[in-house]
Amino acid sequence: MLEAGIISNSNSEWLLPIQLVPKINGGDKYPLPRIEDYVEKLSGSKYFSILDFMSRCWHCLVDPQSKKYTEFLSPYGTFEFNVLTFGLSNAPSHFSRMMDCILTPESCNFVAVYLDDFVVFSKTKEEYIIHLNLILERLEEFNISVNLKKCQFFKEKFTYLGYEVTAEGISPDQKKVECLNLSKIPRNVKEVRSTLGLTSYFRKFIEDYAELMEPIQRLVKKNSKFIWTKECDY
Repeated sequence: MLEAGIISNSNSEWLLPIQLVPKINGGDKYPLPRIEDYVEKLSGSKYFSILDFMSRCWHCLVDPQSKKYTEFLSPYGTFEFNVLTFGLSNAPSHFSRMMDCILTPESCNFVAVYLDDFVVFSKTKEEYIIHLNLILERLEEFNISVNLKKCQFFKEKFTYLGYEVTAEGISPDQKKVECLNLSKIPRNVKEVRSTLGLTSYFRKFIEDYAELMEPIQRLVKKNSKFIWTKECDY
């Protein structure tokens, strides 16, 4: 990483044993997109490309005044990052902002990007070739590298952000469905919250979800007594 310019030798007053110090100002407030919105964009398409970035965070430079907060200790000395690294609290927001700046308004009609989940989607083979070339040229223009060994091309079915995506539509990831089917009855409020989080992910596929979950929702309200009844069974 030193030879590649990813890190530099450092002797700042900040030093941790390869740990990252969060910024005091609360981090970046740039909002991440809603997963549901990005999944819906894929509806109606038949051909998909899933692109994998090479060290995605390393495409973003760190402000010189902030480098000292990334200093870490190694057997070869102390170093600080010149580029964004995994683990920084504002890394997801910063990367999301960068991709929004790189992608053109036109490309948003055939591209879905959620952090490093990058999908190009098209309705026909002809559109697919055009869309893919446009995106690869755009990424090359900004020196964004992709890992061809991990990229997937001309896919007609794949899993994206917890959903199964095909030309026929969007459905829940069967692994998550199986996880839900195997889940046990919650024994405390913490486990109830976990259950609600899992089921909420697929609420769009569950008829009368709000009505079904209402008895369970009552269990997490303040000052509520935890009693799991038959009414809570789902």
